[in-house]
Amino acid sequence: FKNQRTTFTLGASIDTSELAAAVAEDATPQDITEYVESSLSLERDLEDQIVSHLDFLEPGLMLISRQESSRVGRLDLLARDAEGRTVVIELKAGEAKDSSIGQIARYLGWYGENEGKPPRGILVASGFAAPVRWAAKAIPGLKLVTYRVQFAFEEATV
Repeated sequence: FKNQRTTFTLGASIDTSELAAAVAEDATPQDITEYVESSLSLERDLEDQIVSHLDFLEPGLMLISRQESSRVGRLDLLARDAEGRTVVIELKAGEAKDSSIGQIARYLGWYGENEGKPPRGILVASGFAAPVRWAAKAIPGLKLVTYRVQFAFEEATV
């Protein structure tokens, strides 16, 4: 890790052996554990911020549940829009990958089948590469939203 910058993200089904193979040779199990914990923490913090400011994501959204379990997986947020339509919200710490599109498509398909009408989806990530944007265009009702983490520093008085 020293003098190198390694970027990787965790998908919903990645295991630690795959992760270890993707990391620099000198990475320790401790390095991997710390990365996983910080990624999960970022996603939880992002979820907390969105829940606290749901109107910033889209005016009129009402939270139904967090970490909703279904037969096809656990989705991050479930909401209703101002028109009463179900909205599936999936969050990604870092840039969204192709697997993110497949994941939210699975949730949208399942809820559409069970509710009898198609839900909308919002995928929130720090960025979306061109291939991911192309894939998202094929899913009706899917909106991509980017987030930005910003820090502000002020000198503390002693």
